[in-house]
Amino acid sequence: MRLPKFNLKYKKAAIFFFVMASLALTGCDSGEGASTSAENTNAKVRLSSAQATSNHYLAVTLDGEITQDALDELSFSIIASNGDSLAINQISLGDNGKTLTIETDSQVATQYKLYYGEVQTSTAGSQISTASALDLFDPTYEYSYVDFDGSVSPEPYIHTIIALNSTTLLVTMNDSMSQVSVEKNTVPELTEAINSAYRIVAADSGRPREDVGDVIVISALLDPGDDTRIILTTSPMSDIEYYLTIANIVSDTNKLINPSRNKLSFFGMVADDTTSPQLFRAVSTGNTSVMLYFSEPLSDKADDPLNFTVCASDFIDGSCLSNNILNITGVELQAHNTLISITTLSQQSGIDYKVRVANVTDRATPAPGNLINTNPSDANFIGSGKGAPQLSSALAEDNTHVIVLFSERMSDDVLGNGDPSVIENIYRIDSPDLDVTMVERVDDRRVRLTTTPQAREEYTVTIKNVQSTEGFLINPEKNSSVFVG
Repeated sequence: MRLPKFNLKYKKAAIFFFVMASLALTGCDSGEGASTSAENTNAKVRLSSAQATSNHYLAVTLDGEITQDALDELSFSIIASNGDSLAINQISLGDNGKTLTIETDSQVATQYKLYYGEVQTSTAGSQISTASALDLFDPTYEYSYVDFDGSVSPEPYIHTIIALNSTTLLVTMNDSMSQVSVEKNTVPELTEAINSAYRIVAADSGRPREDVGDVIVISALLDPGDDTRIILTTSPMSDIEYYLTIANIVSDTNKLINPSRNKLSFFGMVADDTTSPQLFRAVSTGNTSVMLYFSEPLSDKADDPLNFTVCASDFIDGSCLSNNILNITGVELQAHNTLISITTLSQQSGIDYKVRVANVTDRATPAPGNLINTNPSDANFIGSGKGAPQLSSALAEDNTHVIVLFSERMSDDVLGNGDPSVIENIYRIDSPDLDVTMVERVDDRRVRLTTTPQAREEYTVTIKNVQSTEGFLINPEKNSSVFVG
């Protein structure tokens, strides 16, 4: 089922009047808790409870059953303890008619009130979806509200998408996914269910070159070897750019996908593949390991160690000086041959290494397939050492987000377990002060901090009590960085 959308971004003034009116009509103190509702209304269905399940989602229960048509006639709004509104983007009705899933803008760690109103039959036809201040004082307008605490708990998102062949996609998520959720939408007779979970459309900006139509997802399976990967079987693709959007599936901790990171582009593959594979990037995954990411599956013979060279300097005339070579001790194909894991001798912390890949091919027929695009191909990575990590830099993305870069790969300590009190003890921004309300991982060495609104001035971020993936605490003498808001 597609989630119906509601235009519920009220003006602040109207919301303020709504709060004042609702409090006056109920005669109740705003701190009475989640069970508080209007005492002088006869609304057939009221809110029973609301709980934030993650940073963008709210699970709501009603004290009775409603239909989709009835839901379409209702008006909802969310107001924070400081009077700010929280936008509601989508609302879906549960199968039993007694529960709602509400998608919101990003929440912060504060208390909110969810308000719910109904238009009586005497005013039927005047659906309140953009209520004015006068509408909210109308005695025929019925309402109830419940309190809930905002959540900063992160949600799963799409990490990468690669076409394995002309009818198969490998989707890698950042988190382990629920097998039941991923696969339950793929029963052949439930076409609407699968279409609501996975949708592939051709990219805009002048493509496709002709009207080739969208790609249909036929089935979805959780990869038996890795529960962060989803294998989609599709109708035949063209060699053009597509977008995949995923919704209505959950992680193994029952969290819905981050609605701002549930769409990603990829390039389709045709049965007669003539496109060369590309080396996308290289990442140090440990003191003695490096992961190489490719644009498509490679030949089973691509794991020959002679195809790879790791150098601690630039290649000169195609070669690496012998004293700069980082010896390779093993090579392994992974993730349906789209990744290559290289085992090396110990890397040095913070060194900019270059890996060179030569003479590898994809799985196209006839053998040996298409040779790698630009032969040889190079990629850089920063070595992972055995020393204490440092805070390398901080950069404001906008007035509420800061990207923090560490010198080493960091453990999940940097996420603070999604707990505001833990996050507060890890991150401090001062001179002047800012609150850090949420932390998201960008990659192994970077995190994104959500802050209270910044001004155009210098701030200092200080980080403590976090470890690298090698188990070393952050260097207390190099754990601060200055950024401009």
